[in-house]
Amino acid sequence: MVNLRPLARLLVAVLASAWFFPVSCTLGVAAGTPLMAKLDERDAAKGDAIHRSIAVTAMPPTGDDRAFDYLLLGNVESYRERHPQATFLMPAKEGSIQVQTSIRVSYKVVAERPGEQTIDTHYRDGDREAWGRYRATKDGVTGISSRAFDSFYLFSAVPYAFGLALLLIVGGRIAKRRMARAQVPGPGADN
Repeated sequence: MVNLRPLARLLVAVLASAWFFPVSCTLGVAAGTPLMAKLDERDAAKGDAIHRSIAVTAMPPTGDDRAFDYLLLGNVESYRERHPQATFLMPAKEGSIQVQTSIRVSYKVVAERPGEQTIDTHYRDGDREAWGRYRATKDGVTGISSRAFDSFYLFSAVPYAFGLALLLIVGGRIAKRRMARAQVPGPGADN
């Protein structure tokens, strides 16, 4: 049988140490940031509002030399008004473009029916990434699902990491005091 007493002492020593708080805060933020992104995934079938910042691809009017245009889901209507001859159906099954030096947009047609495509997009710039899936027709798009990874998620994870680290260090110090009291013999104890 394993004696848990030395393991408990080690655990309490780690939890109550001066270095535990900054290390656990840092690890909490590192683990919490992807968790915040996961919690912000959205699915229209579940009634979620799709991120308006996912990339949508469009084919510019005939005669334009661009491979394809990209825009944000929230700007589809204004793009449609400015480019009535453009289509949201993509002729190639996949493609990507580099815009400026830090923005990259790629798409892939994952399903196709006459007059309709389901397209996955990936947008990446210096501060965020966004993945989206939408149903495209010649005249418009309907969002299906989205997920994003924004630098803001780092800051939204900080309070949770701080709270968890504080709870653990306070618990470790309380346990350390109790263990110390349990080891001190009381008055009149036999030696």
